[in-house]
Amino acid sequence: MLCGAVAAPARITVNRSVDGIGLGMTAKEVRARLGKPSLDAVSEGARNYVYRRRALVVSLVGSRVVIVSTRNARQRTAGGIGVGSTDADVRRRVRGARCGATADVQFCRVGSIRPGRRSTTFQIQQGRVVTVTVARGLR
Repeated sequence: MLCGAVAAPARITVNRSVDGIGLGMTAKEVRARLGKPSLDAVSEGARNYVYRRRALVVSLVGSRVVIVSTRNARQRTAGGIGVGSTDADVRRRVRGARCGATADVQFCRVGSIRPGRRSTTFQIQQGRVVTVTVARGLR
């Protein structure tokens, strides 16, 4: 018989979801899962649901989720990577991660930001992940 701690399920699924909110879900599905957002705002053609207690932002275009972003350190990939992880950890433990900088913003990314493609971006400040964003590129 095996004994020991059971690993918590991954809450960030690279290129798919954060906290159970997946790309392509409807607004109704998001609200059914997370409830009423702290803030519901429209900006640049996207509806943004902000869940402050979860440190989560869900962006919808045409009533479908296109971006899910978190600053919650409890949200982790299956490999244990999330907010607070070092850039070295991301490079080592996130398969396919490519790292760089754009306009002085450091990041590591898996996937592509091209239209219709999916990506997961780990934004890095001072050597640590500060935001994890799962997105589908828009046309």
